[in-house]
Amino acid sequence: MKRYLAFVAALSLACSLYAQDFGQVKNLYQAGMYSETLRLVQGNNTPMAEGYRALCALKLKTAHSHDIAKAFIARYHENLLVPQVRYQLGLDLFDQERYEEALQQFNQVSLKDIQETQRPEYTYKLGYCAFAQGEWDRAQGLLLRMKDLPYSDYSAPSYYTLGYINYAQKDFKEAAPWFELCAKDHRFSTLANYYILECRFNEKDYDYVLRFGEDLFNKVPEDRQPHLARIMSETYLIKGDVEKARSYYEKNLRNKAKLSRSDLFYAGEINYVIENWEGAVENFTRMENRTDSLGQIASYQLGYSYIQATRWRPWMRSRKHRPWVLRPISRKTPCTITPSWRSTLTGTPPRSRNICKSTAPRRKGTRFIPIWPWWLSRTTIMWAPWRPMTTSTNFARICRPTT
Repeated sequence: MKRYLAFVAALSLACSLYAQDFGQVKNLYQAGMYSETLRLVQGNNTPMAEGYRALCALKLKTAHSHDIAKAFIARYHENLLVPQVRYQLGLDLFDQERYEEALQQFNQVSLKDIQETQRPEYTYKLGYCAFAQGEWDRAQGLLLRMKDLPYSDYSAPSYYTLGYINYAQKDFKEAAPWFELCAKDHRFSTLANYYILECRFNEKDYDYVLRFGEDLFNKVPEDRQPHLARIMSETYLIKGDVEKARSYYEKNLRNKAKLSRSDLFYAGEINYVIENWEGAVENFTRMENRTDSLGQIASYQLGYSYIQATRWRPWMRSRKHRPWVLRPISRKTPCTITPSWRSTLTGTPPRSRNICKSTAPRRKGTRFIPIWPWWLSRTTIMWAPWRPMTTSTNFARICRPTT
């Protein structure tokens, strides 16, 4: 009996010393004294000592720290320090932008496993990893939790990410309030205001764009300035200030290394509005494909620009991109093209006849109406002096609707 009591007393003393030692280890670790913590657990091969060695290795970013942490998790997967080791390993992977691996570690940690002060960082970085992996719905659900947590250094990044998700989904009305929240943080002020301006532009709040756009233009990063210049130029064009629109266009859009198809169309549109016909022709003709709705508008304006620039032959070629306009009109409305070349020479009023019955396919309630000046009627075009400009084959091609 005396031996048993002595054994219990020795065990209690050992446990007391063990708890006292690891209480000191824990205090040193939480104070950020990782080197002292490692020195204190040196030579101790208990699971708790190995856990603190793994944590300190991750904090100090020593060589093979990830291997040490993974070995501890595999060997002592039920240890109390495993959630903390997983959390610290996830943070280190996040800092290295290895979001998929970080997400795997964060997914195995719950809020109850970490300290209350760590919850904002954990929530934001878990949500951002989900966003980076394309799990946008999950990311939104996670980041929305930040509204219920005390404001921290991770609140503004969370709001910015929420705003960007809505912006990328073209939900500009929902995105703007999130950008306004994070704009109060100096780290996101300029970029958030840029996105607010773009959201307001897409919501057609042009007065807001004009009120804040010019002041913001010189503050945004250089890589954002060309797009902001495009927004400002379009806004001024909509408001009728052609000179300002042209100024933003010339100062920024022309300096882009490569113009997109949309940029070329807008450049042509600017020149078209200011009646710079050669510039309009140059930009519209650089659009590779003009078969969609944007291309059709470009083709119509290209044809008119050719006429104003007195470049007839290219204008005739440009018409191959121009389909007939399908207009729902009454069947009684005649579709006329002047057949008489005499009226062209004498100046007498042209006679009209309905040619839709014989040359244009008809659909129920609609007719294909050619946009064709009377002085370029088929008879006039086929007149001998002008014959080199076109042929009956070309005329037949442009007189049928495109499919």
